[in-house]
Amino acid sequence: MTTPQHLSDRYEVGEILGSVAARAFDADRGRCLVYDPARELLWAAAEDAGMERAESPAVGLVSFVLRTGAAVCLPQLGDDPRFDREADNPGGSPADRFLAVP
Repeated sequence: MTTPQHLSDRYEVGEILGSVAARAFDADRGRCLVYDPARELLWAAAEDAGMERAESPAVGLVSFVLRTGAAVCLPQLGDDPRFDREADNPGGSPADRFLAVP
């Protein structure tokens, strides 16, 4: 199965931006999420090449950053009551450090 070019480009750009963010902040990993107002979803390239993740913009710290335009930096992600494991840190730990910028 082939991936349409426009989707392939989105995956590549998302992976590149996540990788650049991880290197810039000396992080284990980074993700780039994009808000799709037509579908009302936060979209990101998934860990598996050629896949995508879509999250509700109504839950978690990432949606807080989207709604407010405020950056969030936490030494331990799980300590924040807005934390949602699936939206904010899929595959990670609540003990992870967290940085999100609009």
